Amino acid sequence: MLPLRDSSTPHNTARKPRTRSGTAPRSAARIWLAMIGAVALGLTGSPQAALAEGGDIPAFTEQYVFSPKPNTGATVARASDIVGDTVAYASERSAERQSVIAAVSIGGSDAAWEEFELTPPEPSALTAGFGRAVAVAPDEQTIYVASPGEQRVYGFPRGTGDWSELPRIYDAPPPPERVNATLNGYKRSFAENIAVSETSLVLGVANANVDGISNAGMVWQLDLTSGTWIALLPSIGGAIKDGILGQTVAVEGNTVVAGAVQVRSPQNSPERIGGIALWDLDRPEEPLFTSQPPNGPNECAPLAPNGGGGAFGMGVAIQHGVIYVGSPLESRHDEGAACTNADVNEGRASQGAVYRFNEELAQVGPKLVPPNGVISFGHSIAVSGNTLLAHADRLGPDATGEVLVYDASQLSDDPSQQADALAPVQSLIPDNYAGSSFGTLPYGSGISLSGGRALSIDWEGDSYLFAPLLPAVVAPPLTLDDASHIYGETGTLTATVSGDTANRYSDTIEFFANGTALGGAPIVSGVATLPTAAAAFPVAQEGVPLSAHLPLLEQNGQRTGNAHVTADAVLTVHPASTTTEITSIDAVADRSGWRVTGTVSAQFGTEPTGAVTFGEQWGDQAAPLIDGEFSVILDAADPLEAIGAAATASYPGDGNHLASDGSADLPSLPEVTPPVGPLPEVTTPPGPLPDEHLRQGDDIERTGGGPAWIALAALATVLLLAGVTALAHARRAHGAAARLRNASADTL
Repeated sequence: MLPLRDSSTPHNTARKPRTRSGTAPRSAARIWLAMIGAVALGLTGSPQAALAEGGDIPAFTEQYVFSPKPNTGATVARASDIVGDTVAYASERSAERQSVIAAVSIGGSDAAWEEFELTPPEPSALTAGFGRAVAVAPDEQTIYVASPGEQRVYGFPRGTGDWSELPRIYDAPPPPERVNATLNGYKRSFAENIAVSETSLVLGVANANVDGISNAGMVWQLDLTSGTWIALLPSIGGAIKDGILGQTVAVEGNTVVAGAVQVRSPQNSPERIGGIALWDLDRPEEPLFTSQPPNGPNECAPLAPNGGGGAFGMGVAIQHGVIYVGSPLESRHDEGAACTNADVNEGRASQGAVYRFNEELAQVGPKLVPPNGVISFGHSIAVSGNTLLAHADRLGPDATGEVLVYDASQLSDDPSQQADALAPVQSLIPDNYAGSSFGTLPYGSGISLSGGRALSIDWEGDSYLFAPLLPAVVAPPLTLDDASHIYGETGTLTATVSGDTANRYSDTIEFFANGTALGGAPIVSGVATLPTAAAAFPVAQEGVPLSAHLPLLEQNGQRTGNAHVTADAVLTVHPASTTTEITSIDAVADRSGWRVTGTVSAQFGTEPTGAVTFGEQWGDQAAPLIDGEFSVILDAADPLEAIGAAATASYPGDGNHLASDGSADLPSLPEVTPPVGPLPEVTTPPGPLPDEHLRQGDDIERTGGGPAWIALAALATVLLLAGVTALAHARRAHGAAARLRNASADTL
C-alpha cells in the first residue's frame, strides 16, 4: 500500500514549513493531519511531463503572481481567496508576524492589480495568527480575516476602495454547554478555517472538546444580517475522538458542510477514513453525517503506524446543492497492479478521489479519480459553474504540484460505476515554482475559483492567478425567450436547451415568474413550451422576471438537491383594449334628467375595474363599474340646453386595461301639459210651443227668407239635434263603462 511520507521528510523540498516557536506543539491528532499535507509516496521518477505535455491535457501557466512585498520577510503562505475582481492572500513572516493583502484588479485586467495591506486595530493581532484564514464576501465589499490566537474574526470593508476603514470585529461567542472552551484546543483552532456566503460566516473549531471528547470539533455559524450565532455540533452521542470536525468548511444558503478528516472506519480500525457532517440551518440540531464510502475492487487505503487513512473530507465545496468532497489518500490500481510507488510511477495506479453528494448525503454517481501516476488528488478542491478544480501531485524529487481542471457537467451519474476516470481538460502548473505543495495548505484548501479565474497558493507565500480557464468548461446552453402578450391573453413561454443532456439533466424544464413556480414542460427536440393562464400576470412597468431551470439529476434519475442550469428572461404584459358602450338612455318623467346605463368590456373578456365619468357638463359625475356595468342619472339643469346634445361615458383604464369612450344622443324631455277636467253638462232646450211655430213662420215670411232659407234653417236644426243626441249617447256609454270598471274592481 502507499505509505504516508515520514514526518521527517519535508513536503516542499525547497523549504520545510517551520514549527511555531514559543507555543506548545499541536495535539497528536493535528500532527497526523499535518503529515497529510506532506504526502509523498516514493522518490523514483516523475511522469508529470508525460501527463502535461502528452497532448491530451493542455498545460497552462499563471498570468499573475501575488507575492509578499520584499521587505516583509514572509516565507510561508497561510491562505488565499478570490471573488470576481478581488483577491485576498495572507502569509506568515519569519518572525511569526502575519501579513494580509487585498488586491483589486485594475479595469478587470488579469495582469494589473492594485494591492492594499489590511491592518488590524491592535498590533498584537499580527502575532496571534492574524490571516490564518481569509474569505472574500460574494459582493466583494468585505474581506474576512481570521485571528485564531485572539478567537476573533475581522471584517474589513472596502469602503471608498482603499480598504482603510476600521474593520468590524466578531469575537467568539460564549460556548454551548457541550463544549469546553477553556482548553487550548478550542482556543488555538477557533476559526482556523472560514467560509462566507451572502448571509452567513462559518468558522471551524476543529480541536474543540465536545461532550468531554477531545478534538471532536465543531462549527460556528454567524448570521451576518441579524448577528446571531448558532453552534453546529455533532449529534448527541455522535462526537468522535480526534475527528477534528470543522477542519474544512463550506456554506451555501442554509447548508453548512464540514470535514472530519480523522474519523476512523466503522469497525474502529486504525484506519482514519474521514467523514463529513451537514447541517440545515433551519434545523441545526439534526446534523447528517457520512464517512468515506467503502473501497471497491482494485482500491485500497494506506495504513501507517499512526493510523493514517483516506483523509476523506480534506477538501469540501458546495455548488447548487451538490457537495464535492476530496479524499486524497485512498488509492486504486489497474488489474495486475497494486497500490505501490512503482505502480504509480509506471502509470498503473493513482491516489485520491473526489466524491459528490446531495443535501441528504446520498452519493451522486461514481467518485472521480485522477489519471494514473497522480497522487494526493483532491487534497484541495474548488468548484464554480461547471468548473471543478482539484490538486494533484507527483512522485519523485523533482515533482511539481499542479491543479487539474475538469468539466463537471461531464461527470458520470452511472450508479453501476465505482470510479469515473474522466480526463481533465486542463492542467494549471506554475512556471517558477518547483514544490509539490502547489495548491495545498497544511490546514485548509489552497485553491479558490471565481468565474474563469483560479487562484492557487504555494507554501512560500505566493498565490498564482490562472485566467481564463478553458472555455470548454461550460454548462449546457439554456436560453429562455423574452415573452410578450396582452393582458387576458393566453401566452407561451419557450426555453431551448442544446448539447447532450441525456442521463445528466432532467427531460423537463421548470418555469418561474417572480420566483413563483409556474410548472414544468417536457423537452421536445430541444425545446420546452409552457402556456400561461389568461390574466395570470398583471401589467408591470419593468416587466415580469422569468426564469427557466434545467435540473441536474443524480444517479437514480432523481434531482440532485437544487442543482440546475438556469436562464432568465422578461415577460412583457400589455394592457388590453376596452369598449365603453351606452346601452340605454331614458328620460326621467319629471324632466329632471336622464337615466344612463352601459357596459365596459375588455379585449379578452377580463373585467375592467374603476368607474366611468361624464365630463364637465355633468360635473364630472362618476358611475362605478359593477361586474362591468354602470348606471347613473344625469341631471338636466337646463333642459333646453340639452336639446340635441349627447352623453359621453369615459373609462380611464385601470393599469391592466386601456381607456375608452362611449356616446349616445340624449332624447328630448317630455312636454308638460295641464290636466284635462270634466266636460260640462249638455241639456236639450225645450221645443217651441205649438202656436209659436206659426208665429215663427210669420216672422220668416216677414223677413223675406223664402222657402230656400227655411230649408237651410231646417237642415241646421236637424244637424244640431243629431250632435246633441250623439253627445248624450257618448256620455251614457262612458258612464256605463265606468260603472263596469268599478264593478270589476269590487269583484276583484
